[in-house]
Amino acid sequence: MERLISLLVEHINELALFIGVLLCTPVFSRLLKILSFYLSSVLNPYHKITINHYHNGNLVGSKSIRISTKDSIIEQLRAIKRSEESNG
Repeated sequence: MERLISLLVEHINELALFIGVLLCTPVFSRLLKILSFYLSSVLNPYHKITINHYHNGNLVGSKSIRISTKDSIIEQLRAIKRSEESNG
């Protein structure tokens, strides 16, 4: 009888462990996604700024600048201005 009770308790413990692991799976997957997001942002930083030019409440133009490049922001703005002057 003791053996039967110990087997039953052991089975309930294994079942509780399985259910606990099963219920914790979404939590661990979310934590891994958050960790991978922060790790990728540290290894591959990509920062982009969009500058909108408005005149009399109307959007005239929009320029995007990458902060993570080695070029300075002023050099990027000058390159954008040169390309606009050559195109237009």
